[in-house]
Amino acid sequence: MESIITEKKYPIRKKLILKSLSGANLLYWVLPILMMVGYFYWKSTGDAGAFLPFLIYSFVFLAPLFLNIILFTLRLTTFHYSFDEQLLTIRQGIIAKQESFMPYEVFQDVLVKQDLFDRIFNLASLVIENATQQPRLSINEENRQEMNKFIKAKGLLGSIGNKVIIAGLEKQDAEALKVIVLQKMKEHPTADIQAGL
Repeated sequence: MESIITEKKYPIRKKLILKSLSGANLLYWVLPILMMVGYFYWKSTGDAGAFLPFLIYSFVFLAPLFLNIILFTLRLTTFHYSFDEQLLTIRQGIIAKQESFMPYEVFQDVLVKQDLFDRIFNLASLVIENATQQPRLSINEENRQEMNKFIKAKGLLGSIGNKVIIAGLEKQDAEALKVIVLQKMKEHPTADIQAGL
């Protein structure tokens, strides 16, 4: 087995950006259809005023869409993970860079998750939970709550509290990583740690 496994061997796919726009952001997929309806209505009636609401709607909703794509792409390119002999290392953050380290001894659960949109895009998420209740990152409570909301809402990349989510993996890559993590957990049995129970 390789000594260090990173996203170079099991990459996070760019399809994750499309997945991030689905679900709760379904409105963005409807927008082009509404724009076409407005355009054809304007062309058939010749009433430019009829097209104005569609135009305003587009600017109001397209600006956040493009901002969301840009921010998520930056988040995706600044997220890195590596499994070495002793630790899982997560590096993330666009402006505020964060780095967390989790020894395999504290890993409690490893799951491969696929929601409806993961299945559509042929993606999966590797979710790793550790046995401690203490956050592995030194961030304040407000930032942790915001990050938790983001992770719960999107089910995307991140390390917070006792969870690490590596999303956007091909299903077979997520399954292969799960096997590797389970092997590392077997090689590093749980030490006497505070489980917070």
